[in-house]
Amino acid sequence: MSKAFALIQKTFAIFFLASFFITPFVYAGDMTSTSFIIRDPLIGTGGSYGSSASFQAFGSGDMTTIGRSTSASFEGRYGFLWYPYVTQGAFTATPNGSQADLSWGASTAGLGWSVSGYKTGIKPTGGSYSYTTHGLITSYSYTGLTPGGYCFILQTLDAFSNVIATSQEECITIQAVLTFSISANAIDFGTLSASGPRYATTTGGSGTNSVAHTMSASSNAGSGYTITYFGPTLTSGSNNITPATITNDADGTPGSSQFALSLSSSGSASITSAYNQASGSGNWKFVDSTVETIANTSGVTTTETFSNRYLSNISSTTPAGAYSTSVTYVITGNF
Repeated sequence: MSKAFALIQKTFAIFFLASFFITPFVYAGDMTSTSFIIRDPLIGTGGSYGSSASFQAFGSGDMTTIGRSTSASFEGRYGFLWYPYVTQGAFTATPNGSQADLSWGASTAGLGWSVSGYKTGIKPTGGSYSYTTHGLITSYSYTGLTPGGYCFILQTLDAFSNVIATSQEECITIQAVLTFSISANAIDFGTLSASGPRYATTTGGSGTNSVAHTMSASSNAGSGYTITYFGPTLTSGSNNITPATITNDADGTPGSSQFALSLSSSGSASITSAYNQASGSGNWKFVDSTVETIANTSGVTTTETFSNRYLSNISSTTPAGAYSTSVTYVITGNF
């Protein structure tokens, strides 16, 4: 009886140890904290532990499987093959007049990711980002920017147009810009005659309606710009040719004393009606030694060209002489 009892005790001990080792592999439990939960964590063949003064990191390496789990707010991917990479090149933003020139190095990716293009974002100071999608380019310019501060950002896209990398912000300041030029500073009518009109040109005048010179203007002012002129009428000593207002008439009144200017535009500028060449047969006007507005714009503009024309008639009693004037044009930004 004594030997049988001892044998039973030994068998019981072996059964108990087997149960102790098998049980943890049969049941998996959640790992939780106050801010997250890991459902049924996988067991790997290796692991590691790291710590510093401010954090601890536990890791299990050598995963025996790869997997994926999701919830309404996050996705978990497990195993080495789930870890693609992307590297962005340097990203810069440079102010250039009324535009911002962006450039960047090409992004590289691997292990399942490929680069299909980019998005650039622009944000005015105090505003929010708006984005533009690009292909495989490495530069882009935002044009027609009004004065002020802007920030830019670069995003790299994968083959499905998902954002896989985002750069740091690059911020610049666009300064107020106003440009203005005149194609020719010296024009003339040639010999005036009471028998017909004369139009100024750079080559000695013409008897037909001609453009004398052009003005080019642009501005990044949010409210556009205004162009004015100032100068005396055609004068020779104490004699002058009468400043005139001519409406819907290409040549005025030949045989009478008249001097006037007219202009047209290649863009959207508003030309003061009395000076608008595009109105009917053309409107002409000149005001002696008074600042007059002849054109204005209401917003940011690219370069616009104005074509200026000058008309002169004289009467049979107009004293002979060399008649001349100096007209000054001024452009003012509405900043």
